[in-house]
Amino acid sequence: MKILGIDYGEKRIGLALSDDLGSLAHEFEVVANWNNEDLIEYLRNLVITEDIEKIVIGLPLNMSGEETYKAQDVREFAAMLENQLDREIIFEDERWTTKMVDKVLREMKISQKEARVCKDMVAAKYILQSYLDREKDN
Repeated sequence: MKILGIDYGEKRIGLALSDDLGSLAHEFEVVANWNNEDLIEYLRNLVITEDIEKIVIGLPLNMSGEETYKAQDVREFAAMLENQLDREIIFEDERWTTKMVDKVLREMKISQKEARVCKDMVAAKYILQSYLDREKDN
């Protein structure tokens, strides 16, 4: 059972995949946020070829736990995915994801230019791993 993790952004979308056991998240890819039709077709093919059962999407919350203004865009994107791909959509709090990713990339001495390219994919990995860890504990 593979699970797809998504860090949704206006320009780029970071993708991560779990292993077959659903216990470890791995960076997969960053795709441009194309028009909805092309993006859905790409994700549909990915869901089929990777045999993805669920999709975990990072939900932007502020420090008090309330949804940010970007959360509505994420919810609309998720509703479209659920409708078009017929997969369960799960939201995961992404409050600390950006800070963790920035710290890791700095510690790895990744340049700002390189970081822009991989940041969303690493964020998707953290979002997915957070979900997987919580599920393991339940």
